[in-house]
Amino acid sequence: MNKEPLYQGEKIKDLIPQREPMMMIDSYYGGNGNEGVAGLTIKDNNIFCENGMLHEPGIVEHVAQTAAAFNGYNNRISAQNGGEPHIGYIGDVKNCIINRLPNVGETIITHITLITRVLNVGLMTAETKVNDEVIATCQIKLFEKTD
Repeated sequence: MNKEPLYQGEKIKDLIPQREPMMMIDSYYGGNGNEGVAGLTIKDNNIFCENGMLHEPGIVEHVAQTAAAFNGYNNRISAQNGGEPHIGYIGDVKNCIINRLPNVGETIITHITLITRVLNVGLMTAETKVNDEVIATCQIKLFEKTD
């Protein structure tokens, strides 16, 4: 993983189709053909925040958008599918374990690893951390609409 983001702020929109208020990543650090890393600094105006914490749906959406950014980044560098981000759909989330909810002001970093891809469906594992503490893990299936 790069120490500095390859994409951040408004540039994230080059990788994912989501827009405010549903943007749940604010930095993309890259990876390789099978891995990607994205981050989000939790702000109190986040739609999934309540009582100073990012709740479970926000963590799952952050993981899904990390997977979408991984797809978008790979599409951009290979110019596949026109090099543009595509709408994706969460097909399945399994074995989701959330050890704790992150607090406003903390930065979560999610590392996804592609297990397999068949056509436009990717099966990935995800690990979300705050600093070195693993706060969540799951397996996610993401469908990418390519037309």
